[in-house]
Formats: sequence, C-alpha cells, structure tokens
Amino acid sequence: MDSEFKKGYCFLATLFFIFFLLLAPLGTYNEWVPPAIQKGFYSISVIDRGDDSGYYAYLRSIFIDGDLDFINERDFAHHETFTSTGYVFNNWQFGQSVFFIPFFILGHWVACLLKAFGYPVTTDGYSFPYYIVTALGSQTYLFAGLVITWNLLKKRFKEPIPKLATISIWLGTFLLYYSFIRQRMAHTQEFFVAAVFVSYWLKIRTNDKKSEHVLLGAILGILCCIRVINIGYFALYFIDQWFLTHPSSIAFFWERIKLSFTRSLYFLGAFAIAFLPQNYIWFKLDGMPLPAFHSELAGSSINTLSLENIFAATFNFFFSLKWGLFISAPLLFIGILGIIINRKKIQDIQAGLLAGIAAFILIIVFLFNYLDAYEYRYLSPTLPLFAIGLGAIFDKFIQNKKIWIVTLFFIGICFLIQYFMIIQYKITIPYNHPEFTFKSITTIPQILSENVQLLLRSSNWIRLFTLEKHEPWNYKDYIYLVFFPLVQGGIIFLIYYFYSKIISLKAEQRKWFHPKYLSGIIFSISILLIVLVAITAPAKTKEEINVRNQYSELLKTAYSLTGQNQFEDAIVSYQKASNLGLELWTPQLKLALIYQSKKDYAKSNRNFQEVLKLNPYHQSALINLGVNFNILGDYQKAEELLNLAIRQEPRRVEAFDTLGQIYANQNKWVRSERMF
Repeated sequence: MDSEFKKGYCFLATLFFIFFLLLAPLGTYNEWVPPAIQKGFYSISVIDRGDDSGYYAYLRSIFIDGDLDFINERDFAHHETFTSTGYVFNNWQFGQSVFFIPFFILGHWVACLLKAFGYPVTTDGYSFPYYIVTALGSQTYLFAGLVITWNLLKKRFKEPIPKLATISIWLGTFLLYYSFIRQRMAHTQEFFVAAVFVSYWLKIRTNDKKSEHVLLGAILGILCCIRVINIGYFALYFIDQWFLTHPSSIAFFWERIKLSFTRSLYFLGAFAIAFLPQNYIWFKLDGMPLPAFHSELAGSSINTLSLENIFAATFNFFFSLKWGLFISAPLLFIGILGIIINRKKIQDIQAGLLAGIAAFILIIVFLFNYLDAYEYRYLSPTLPLFAIGLGAIFDKFIQNKKIWIVTLFFIGICFLIQYFMIIQYKITIPYNHPEFTFKSITTIPQILSENVQLLLRSSNWIRLFTLEKHEPWNYKDYIYLVFFPLVQGGIIFLIYYFYSKIISLKAEQRKWFHPKYLSGIIFSISILLIVLVAITAPAKTKEEINVRNQYSELLKTAYSLTGQNQFEDAIVSYQKASNLGLELWTPQLKLALIYQSKKDYAKSNRNFQEVLKLNPYHQSALINLGVNFNILGDYQKAEELLNLAIRQEPRRVEAFDTLGQIYANQNKWVRSERMF
C-alpha cells in the first residue's frame, strides 16, 4: 500500500477520533455525572422514541423477542398504533438494523458477561451495552463512508483535493451532527452505502458486463432498504446510461440503446430482488407492499400541489434563514456549482451527477415541504456526489494561489459555523426556531465572550474524563470512558488492516469479490430475510386484530371522557382496556394519574408500580410515584425513584423540583438549593 494512502488514512482517522471525543454525548450514566451536564436531549445511552427507536425496534424485537411485533417496545412512540393487519405501525425501515447486527451481538455478549459477573445489567436489548455498541456501529459506518469517498476522489483529483472535499462534506454539513450526537438515525449507514454505490458506479458505468450492473442494482436495493427516498439514484443511473449512447451513426446509436436497455433491465431486476424483503415487511405490517406512510405523504402533497407551493418550498430549501442550504451548508451549494463549472474534469459523469442531485432535491421539495430539524439531512446519500462537485471546483481554484488561500479560509469558516450550529442546536436555540441558522451564526460573538463553556457540547469524553470526582471508578466508568473509545480506535485500525489486505490481493485471489459472487451473497441474504420475516411476522388472527382494535377504541373513549372531566367513566374504560391482556402500560398510567389527582395515593401507587413492571424506566411513572412517596413522607423511596428518573431523562424539571422539596423537608439546605 502506498505511503500516500497511509498518510491520508491516518489524517482522516485522527480527525474522526478527535471529533468523536469532542462531540459524542456519553450521557448521565453514573451518580457522579451531574444531570445538568447532559444537553441537547441525546446520549449514547438513550434512544429517541421517534426515528431512532423505529429503526432499532426491528433489531431488538427479532433478536430478543423472536418476532416483528413492536407492541412491547418500551421506547417506541408508536407501540400502541395498530394497522389493519393488527401489527404495530412503523414508518421506518429495517435496513439499518441489518447493518447493526454484528454490533448488537457484541453488545449482547458484553451484557451477558457483565450480568455473569454480578453487575445489574439486563440482557433484553434495553441496557447500556446495546446502546453503546449500536452508537459505535453507526460511527464506524460513517468513517468507512468517508474513507470510500476519499478513495473515489483520489482517482480523479490530486491531493490535497480529495481529503479536503471529503472532510468538507462531513465537517461542513449536517453529517457531523448525525455522526456522533444523534447517530442512531439512518443517515450514517445510508451515507456509507451511497459511497459504495457511487464508487462502484464510477468503476463500471461504461462496462458491458451485465453482472456488474446486476451488482450495482443490488447495492441500490440495499440502500433503499435503509430509506426509500434513495430511489432518487435511479435518475443518476438512467440519465447516465442515456448520455452514454453517443449517436455517431444510426446503427451505432441503436446498438448502444439496445445495450443500455439490457443493462438497465439487469439493474432493475437486481434492485427488485434486493429490495424485496422491505416490500414483504410492508406487506406484513401494513397490508400493502408499499410504504403506507410515504404513500399517504405523497397523496397529501399531490392534493396541495401548486406552482406557488413548489416555488416557496424550493426557495426555502435553498435560501431560508432556518435551514436553507445556501446559509446552512454553503459548501454543498458550491458543490453544485463545481459540477456545472468544471466540465473538463467531470464531463463524462456531469449529467449523471446533476440528475442524481436534482432527483433528491425534487423528492425533498415535493414530499417534505417544510424545513425542520436539519431538514436537508435528506441529502445525506448524495454527499458523495457533492464531494465530486467540490473536488471539481477545488481543482479549478487550486491553480491560482490567491484564490486558493481565500477558498481555504472560506472552508475553515464553514467548518466553524457548522460547529457553532451544533453546539447550540437544542441547547441554547430550539430546533424549530424560525431563523435557526441565522440565529446560531449571529450569536457566535456572544458565545466567545460570555458562554465559552458551550464550546464543549454536552457530556463528551473530554468533559467527563476531566470532571472532578471523589469516589473510585466503577464498571460503568471503565466501559464509557475506556472501553468505548478503545473499541472505536480498534475498529478504525481494523478497517485499515482489512482494506490493505483486500487491495493487495492478487487477481486469482479476488474471485470472491467477483460481481456474480457478491450479487449471489446479497440475493441469498434477501431470501433469508424474507424467510425470517415470514417466521417472525405470521398473520394475526381475526380475534387478535379485534382485541387490538377494541383496545384502541377504549383508549379513545377514555381520553374523551377524561377531557370532559368524567373521571369515573374514564376509569371504567381504562380498566376494560387493561383487562384485555395486551400488557400495555398506558391504561395503568392513566389510572394512576387520575387517582393521583383524586389524592387516592394507595391506588395511584399500585397502578404506577404496575406500569414499572412492564416498563421499569418509564420516566413519568418514576417521577409521579416519587412525588406520591414524597407526599406520604417516604423520602428515601421518593429520592431513589426520582434519581432513577433523572438518569433516564435529565430534562424533567419536576424531578429536580420534588428532590429540592425532599431535601428541604430534611433540612439538607445545600442539596436542596442545588436541586432547585
């Protein structure tokens, strides 16, 4: 392996590891870690109840429960939303969970080992070892995607352009946030697979071997199993194939058309096979082999379609002060210009690149006509394309020393702005602020002069490792502060080791990397996944479907009665829902809250405890049960429950308020003041 590759790899690995230590929020995992240090909602030890848990539910449910029924998923927001098939609604896809399998198994081994040594760790998929290793997996795929992107750029541009373009689409975009802070979204995995797809497309796009186009279609099928929006890459492939038909003569033109058509058929067929498991999951869960949520979203967009709306959505996508691309990630905007301007370097692939980016932008503008929470994150699979565009424009600028110096200065400013956006996102500025990006930029002077503590976001390794503590480390400290970074560093080395081994193989040793073998592996996995889905998602009986529908109707009735202050009738409905035997905690929680409002603490506590039997870390149940015990004078029990709730969710103000009252009642004034 050449020394240039080693140097480049070391550069990317070092940069990646520094930002890993700087940004990954370890959370408030131990008593000595102040809850106030956990900012911005996210942590490697907690999974968000929306997108993150939707992806994770596939993995945990199949591996631990042996089914695809998400009704008992503790952290999944939609676990009580049933479809016509009787299964739980899940508008997220399963592809990410397949990539997490080796890391989840590692987490399971760690959990079992800790449990065997007597530590209080569960092996149910909810304890911190599982969450740590899935965060580890997400970060690893991100790094691998960066390496692949850098390597494909090296084939067209000379250094330092490939390194600079690669880190630009990482440090200068939303991808940095999803690398370490909210890393269990699907964006890092789809970036990785997209980098593989683009790299292989560049390699085989002009080749006539059908097996290569079969493999490319299979890769796109995998990419769409992660997120269906990636169908935008069809535009890249088909437009590129069209422009490859050079009409120098009629006979040659029709020959090329025929060949391109044949390639496309193989490409489509392979895509269909690789994408089949996701269609089958939709059929099993939603009753139709299409994404019900996206179909409904598309239908809604069609109903509200107008030139005015399209113009407004397009303008906001590029120029909004909230998340507009021009202000939020100007380097991507420049990447588009690079594809248009520097025809010399990328003339052969220009049409495909523009078609791919345009297709994704149209899908985003058409389906998601609002800008909310890094909304241009939907461009994550196109980042390798933007990297090529940046490489093209950097290649033009580097020829003039003065322009190049200005370019480097501008890139540095873009990196700093992105970092300042990240350290303020959901910490000092709410995610839905109407001028989020503009606000985050204009407050930079204030942070540098008055709030320098914000420069280290959340409970990162640097902050926790240097935090003063007076008791010795326990097993959690070693896992979070030693095991986690060491394993991440070890995986970076392993990627380098295996990559160097693969590229050093002789031609006869690479038979297992032949497109036919790789496609066969992908198709075999697709068949195995279909069989797995068939086994783990059998059709619900009419009785099961009726029970779940009845449960939903009883809850709707109870909610309505509660809103009308008809509490006695609401109690009857909640009790009927609870008696259906679905082991769902919502009825018990609502009963506990009603009894709490009626000051019937015995019944309230009994119902809260029933909730905690089903979901031991339910924050609302822990806090309210703690409040009840405080009222009843059992301060020790109340303190125990409230501290447990705070470890799960440091933002719950009422937990701190009640602890402040508890300490005040015991004349522990210093601790009381700290809580308040």
